[in-house]
Amino acid sequence: MIRILTLLTFSLLTVACTTANSNTDSNTYSNGEFNTESNTKLYIKSHANSKNNFRMFDKCSDDGCVIYMQNQGKVSVYDDDIPRSYSLDKVNDKLYHITYSCGSPCHNNVFINDKQEEDWTDTLIKRQDNCLIEYDIKDKKFTARQIFSKKAKTILTLNKLAFESSVPIWFYSEHSSFDNDVFRIEITEKEDSNVVYKIKNPCGVL
Repeated sequence: MIRILTLLTFSLLTVACTTANSNTDSNTYSNGEFNTESNTKLYIKSHANSKNNFRMFDKCSDDGCVIYMQNQGKVSVYDDDIPRSYSLDKVNDKLYHITYSCGSPCHNNVFINDKQEEDWTDTLIKRQDNCLIEYDIKDKKFTARQIFSKKAKTILTLNKLAFESSVPIWFYSEHSSFDNDVFRIEITEKEDSNVVYKIKNPCGVL
């Protein structure tokens, strides 16, 4: 009887230890990390039940910065030749936004999704969710469109006689905003006065 109880206790302890080890392995790291030995290799450990671990992240050193893309458990270099002046922002779980500085006041923007599709624009004024407001310098007009869509609509055209046509894009970026679904923009007139325009739901019915 004593021998049977001893064997039963040993079996229960073995099962408990196996379960504990299994739980530990399935709940370890979900983020990519550098291999400290080579300082270059990236590795990923993720939860066994994770569905979509798409993300973008950056690492910087004295030599510059590198932007990485992690998608479905794999990590790759997205851009390893970027200036110090940039920003990387998460729009949602499937979309990221990178802004590159190409000089003052020049900026270039790219949106990248989990399908590795890209949408580049150097005329971006303002963004809210998936709605982009852009400025056509040549035709002096503001347009609205959805990210990854080439279908845009004109929401405001400047009167070339009444408005100052030499105002740069960055001015409109700094003098515009969204208030819920209303896009608000301040336009400079030749008489140095400003006019505020409000466009409701600019990306609706494209």
